[in-house]
Amino acid sequence: MFSSDNLFQKTFSHLPVSFGLVEIDRLVAPQRTVNLDYVDKLVARYPKNPSLAELLNICVAPTREMEPIQHLEVAPNTHVFSSPNSDIRFLGAFVKELTTEDSAHAVLGGLPAAAVIAFVGYGGAPINVLQWGGRVVLNNGFHRVYALRSMGVTEIPVVIQHVGNPQLEFSPHVAGLPKEYLLGVPRPVVMKDFFEDGFAITLRVRDRLKMVTLGSAVNQHDVPGRPVASKKLRAQSPAPARRISIWTLLPTSVSRIAKRRSPTRQ
Repeated sequence: MFSSDNLFQKTFSHLPVSFGLVEIDRLVAPQRTVNLDYVDKLVARYPKNPSLAELLNICVAPTREMEPIQHLEVAPNTHVFSSPNSDIRFLGAFVKELTTEDSAHAVLGGLPAAAVIAFVGYGGAPINVLQWGGRVVLNNGFHRVYALRSMGVTEIPVVIQHVGNPQLEFSPHVAGLPKEYLLGVPRPVVMKDFFEDGFAITLRVRDRLKMVTLGSAVNQHDVPGRPVASKKLRAQSPAPARRISIWTLLPTSVSRIAKRRSPTRQ
């Protein structure tokens, strides 16, 4: 079952979810542009008359075939990832428990004691919608929905995220459109508008890549150590301080300077 998949559960952990069939034409469509070349590739990949089982795999399977991501290290600790798919994104960085295999990646040597792993990839694979009241907003999978609609499919299975409080649970923007428009306008743009004559125009534009740049910033500081337990001391017996010895290189000689806190101020 799709809902038992580990990545599915993590992707949809913020709101109550369910599976359901929705009518494509009535979906509120936040995305304003369609990559028709990408749609043609999807249509060529899909069966001509998909069954419900095939639609489930296309629409709500937790994994799907994605474009390969290109990587380039442009500077020390700076990595650029790119893809023709505009859905590429940063998926977070987390502390990782070290394993013996990790030592092979310690290019600077040393004795690794901790590691952080960063993820770059794509958004959740299932087509999902945000439902508040009678309004259903398409949140992910716009091109797949457009491709299926162009093939004559009118209803598709989706993951429905149920919004109880839009002020707290609905994203301020979806695909660039504000929440106030998506939920407040009596007649927002819907999927069927993209198939109405005169509602959309077709332009030829250059191919574009979306890039994600990751860089690591390192700051190293000395901070006070463990605090000493407080206790009452006599005025004439101050707590001893740590003694340090500093060697300084002077222009003509090397001089040793020993520092010690004086027990009383003169």
